[in-house]
Amino acid sequence: MKSQKLLDCSIGGISLEIRAQSSLIEMMMPLRSKLADFPSPIPSDLLLNIIVPSEETLRPARAGEKTSIRKNLFQLIPVKASDIPPTKHLRKRLDSLSEFSLPDDFFTRLGKTGHRISLVSFDNGFLLTDMNKGDCYLLLDTPPQNQGPARKDHWSNKVNITVLNSIMALLSLCLSVQGGVLAHGVGVKREKEGFLFLAPSDGGKTTLSTHCSEGEVLADDGVIIRKNSDNYKLFATPFRQRPGGEIHRWKWSLEPIPLKAVFVLGKGEKTSISRIPRANLINILLGSFTHFFSWMDGRQAKLVFDFWYELSLKLPIAKLNWRPDVTFWPEVNSFINEVNRNDFKEG
Repeated sequence: MKSQKLLDCSIGGISLEIRAQSSLIEMMMPLRSKLADFPSPIPSDLLLNIIVPSEETLRPARAGEKTSIRKNLFQLIPVKASDIPPTKHLRKRLDSLSEFSLPDDFFTRLGKTGHRISLVSFDNGFLLTDMNKGDCYLLLDTPPQNQGPARKDHWSNKVNITVLNSIMALLSLCLSVQGGVLAHGVGVKREKEGFLFLAPSDGGKTTLSTHCSEGEVLADDGVIIRKNSDNYKLFATPFRQRPGGEIHRWKWSLEPIPLKAVFVLGKGEKTSISRIPRANLINILLGSFTHFFSWMDGRQAKLVFDFWYELSLKLPIAKLNWRPDVTFWPEVNSFINEVNRNDFKEG
């Protein structure tokens, strides 16, 4: 399998080397540009190999060989096939690959049979990860045959999106066991303090980021929180949406920022801040605002549960209703100045 290094990057303290088949390098230049502001000065924690399974990268199963990709996958993944979260194309993909085995070193690198392997499926591929060894493989769908320029550009865009999503998945899984999370929200640096605003897709994250000055926004789609002793810090990421999926050379703040408060965004006729009942809080944070939580195994999920629970005891987490056409900082400043954390934690 011939591959080339695309780049090294470091996001939220996790370093990643990305390699891809030579045929993919040119079409992945947009991704390389997006990650260029996050150089890695240290050896890689994770190695992501990007592959398009084809006759060039797969070999036919040898005579008498009992294993295939699908059989090997379900031996390595620590759940039954029927327990894997259903996705639109996963079964079809595995069926289409079932007559082949990956190159000889694939499963050797991933670990022996029974070793715990994480799997995440995307619309355009699926990701296999052995976190113990830091080995990760993204298997992309085979591109359409006889594709014209328009279809080729469409497939190239899908590849870049899938690779970026796979990086988000890797970070989320890795952070879960390192005392951190990749949160679905916008992170803002304001007067040397960090604020995290959580919201689902189309929930106002990108709109909120437009009310912030250049250099204040850490990201508006995925922000990393890590625990440092008894404190929590926000880290910038390249996961951003504004405007139109891109932004003209953001002014990044790569140093971690102390986290001051967390807000769950909501829409309202006027801007207001209210408490969130503790009985609902952790479930909301896990199910709605932790990237790739549904793909975590039991140990990872428990660690993330503990992370959010402990954070909620240390920092205020509140509901912020606001009208997208007005600023929200006066209410946030008033909340921070007036709230007594001990009283708030008991709410």
